[in-house]
Amino acid sequence: MILGLGHDVLCNKIQRYLDRGWISISELEDLDTYLYQPYKRMGGNSTGDRLYAELVKLPHHPEEDGNK
Repeated sequence: MILGLGHDVLCNKIQRYLDRGWISISELEDLDTYLYQPYKRMGGNSTGDRLYAELVKLPHHPEEDGNK
């Protein structure tokens, strides 16, 4: 169940950034540290990997707009 919840949160959060079209550096670091890496260590699947690969292609901005 925990893995399923992590998958849902990770995919939804990544999709919001993809829809926005950019991600701040701190948002990317937080997502990687607190969601993506733990998800991978728990045995997360290729859906998370595929979305994360798309996420890191987004333009990175140093500023944040407050929409985490």
